[in-house]
Amino acid sequence: MMKTLRWWMAGLTVLVLAISPMAMRAEGDNGKEGKKKDAKVARKKDGGEKKGLRGQYAIMVKELGLDEAQQAKLTELVKAKEQAMNAFRQENGEKMKELREIMKGEDKAKAEQAEKDLKALMAKGGEVEKKHNDAILGILTPEQTKKWQGFQLFQLVMRRYSRLDLTEEQKAKVREMCGAAGADFAAQADKKAKGEMLGKLNKDIAEKILNDEQRAKMTAHDEKGREGGKKAEGEKKKDKPAEEKAD
Repeated sequence: MMKTLRWWMAGLTVLVLAISPMAMRAEGDNGKEGKKKDAKVARKKDGGEKKGLRGQYAIMVKELGLDEAQQAKLTELVKAKEQAMNAFRQENGEKMKELREIMKGEDKAKAEQAEKDLKALMAKGGEVEKKHNDAILGILTPEQTKKWQGFQLFQLVMRRYSRLDLTEEQKAKVREMCGAAGADFAAQADKKAKGEMLGKLNKDIAEKILNDEQRAKMTAHDEKGREGGKKAEGEKKKDKPAEEKAD
């Protein structure tokens, strides 16, 4: 069992880093057909379509039961965010494209500097997005905020279990666990600590909610991912001496 659980821990930190802290990028959610359908249903049920809200914002209206005043303010803030992000892309898009091209070049020093410059620009864009996401979260009541944090953690966790045929009862239990841990998870700024929290949550889900067959499927999946990671790392180490020799 311990060996199995160690496999479960593999890749969790990567999963944390791969998702936006607020997970509120409507564009990304609308990029997949399944989520498009979910967002459309949410808009029809809760007036999101009338307000022009999409993706995670339409889901927010549904999940939290936002009143008319909150929906109106949310629409206003979402529009402001979209304008700010479009302005950032217009101002920096070409520069970021140029930096990516330099990173592909053979000049190692220029490539390293381009990577640093690109990271700085991406961090700047992240700050713009965070500012607007914080404003959006500011319209929620404390109770709604806690519920939303739990729901976002549930979304993150369910990405891992999408390959399993969880029953509605199992999903409800996972959601309950995420609801209890959501606020602490959202408040944790340290990426490593966040990964550890997610690992503990997944361990609890494995032990308390999944059945034997589901655990076996996840173990096989994690083992395959772990072996793939080792292979990629081995190839990277193999290529390193050649790079140093070329220098």
